Amino acid sequence: MLLLYTCILGKDKVYFKVKERRRCMAGERTRVLVADDESGLLDLVRDVLGGEYDLLLANSGAEALELAEKSDFDMALIDLTMPTVGGIEVIGRIRKTRPGVRIIAWTGSADISSVGKAFMAGAEDFIVKPVDVNSLLQRLRQMERLMKAERERDGALADAADLAKQLAEANRRLQEKMKTLEFEHDSDVTSKMCSEQMLRVQHDRMRTVMDSIAEGMLVVDPNWEIMLINPAAQDVLGVKAYIGADVRNVEFGHSASLRQAIVVAAAQAMERKRHSEMSETIVPGKGSIHHQVTANPVADASGQVVGAVITLRDVTEEIRSQRGRLAFLSIVAHELRTPLTGVKVMATMLQRGKLGELAAKQQQVVGEMCSQITRLERQVDKIVSLVALETSEFKPDVATCDLNRIIGEVIDAYRRIAAERNITLQVAAPASSAAVSADAKSIARAVSELVENAVKFSPSGGTVVISVDDDGSAYRLSVEDKGIGILPDDLARIFEPYVQLEAPETRRYQGTGLGLAIVKGIIEAHGSSVRVESYPGKGARFEFGLKKS
Repeated sequence: MLLLYTCILGKDKVYFKVKERRRCMAGERTRVLVADDESGLLDLVRDVLGGEYDLLLANSGAEALELAEKSDFDMALIDLTMPTVGGIEVIGRIRKTRPGVRIIAWTGSADISSVGKAFMAGAEDFIVKPVDVNSLLQRLRQMERLMKAERERDGALADAADLAKQLAEANRRLQEKMKTLEFEHDSDVTSKMCSEQMLRVQHDRMRTVMDSIAEGMLVVDPNWEIMLINPAAQDVLGVKAYIGADVRNVEFGHSASLRQAIVVAAAQAMERKRHSEMSETIVPGKGSIHHQVTANPVADASGQVVGAVITLRDVTEEIRSQRGRLAFLSIVAHELRTPLTGVKVMATMLQRGKLGELAAKQQQVVGEMCSQITRLERQVDKIVSLVALETSEFKPDVATCDLNRIIGEVIDAYRRIAAERNITLQVAAPASSAAVSADAKSIARAVSELVENAVKFSPSGGTVVISVDDDGSAYRLSVEDKGIGILPDDLARIFEPYVQLEAPETRRYQGTGLGLAIVKGIIEAHGSSVRVESYPGKGARFEFGLKKS
């Protein structure tokens, strides 16, 4: 088992040190940016929150953006209905420039549908006016707890990784020195005794540091032996002092699945051999408690991986908040579906002359109305689909289906739209059927989203190619365009829900930012993954594989 100690041997000194990290100053209060064009509401906020928070008050969207640019703050409370520069724009700008800020949107009950757009822009919670003082304080305190927990987790992980790295290097030097001492005269026994004493001292020092960390934390070596574990981790896992035990065989009192997550995360971290990459898994804990498992590899001065630092963070409040957001979106989407259906029926009756003949101009207006209703239906359907995917309600109805047939149906659906934009749709697929085991309806949905994206971002006169390639045990389907492409920094974000890229070339394209998130969810539910290749100005290529039937 690897020793995580340091010592002083004669004139050769090995020092143990803990890197000091800047924490929030004692007594420092959370700063909140509040933006609303109602001066009376700002006065109420000042009276209610001023004793607990530092406030930055803005009575317009423009003033809020100005404060956001020149001031630091932790949370933001943004009204959605401010004139000129609206709340949606303010939220989007803050999310882009200050990704760590927690944002709450608030709005009048008559404007509840705009909350969906606020979530897409980057809000994490919402409050409906008129404001209930207790509810407002509760929401802010909940956000504050989540924010502080994240900061503690990040700081603890960095500290632990730094400590483990220093100790691993000290251990290596110690082992080298001990080998040298084995060949020296018996008079050097005193030096050995001194070193053992120093080991105990440094062990106690390391234990003090670990015990002071609020997050659950343990350190394992490449042989899976637990080298260190703090009380917080023992409480989470339901175990006591297991120093030296194989983490794969320890019976955790609270959750066997949590042990499996620790093993998988640590294995991935040590395999990558890169300190900057982390593996995270969300695992249901005891009752309704959820924990996030994060592993970070530890390397010595020579670059050799000597273990992994694992942190366990309680993310129950975040999970509840996310579920609340998804529940709200689901309610809004379902509530919109019923009136939309009625409006569509009446518009269709008008278009077909069932309620009397229409003049040419009237027919044109009704036709545009039907197109917009269809577009809104698609957006509502996307929200419903995403909620099902994110809440694990979606279960693929897997059966044998033909990819060629699915592609043909998608092409037929988009042929008119593509022709209106002077875009050619091409198919490159095997002449015979491409039979796969999949949910045909959901795969058609995924292909439709990819084709819609490709058509939307292609220039007039462009070509979108849908290909199917035989990859042995699977067929790989790809959708490729020669449009504006994706910036390298945006590639990691494009599959996140509600993300709309901010590059100047993409701002003119309308959308909810849900399409690619839906594609990702569908394909991952089939046990596969989506790959993307893109270069700015040269288009993009999306690809996924499905097992042959």
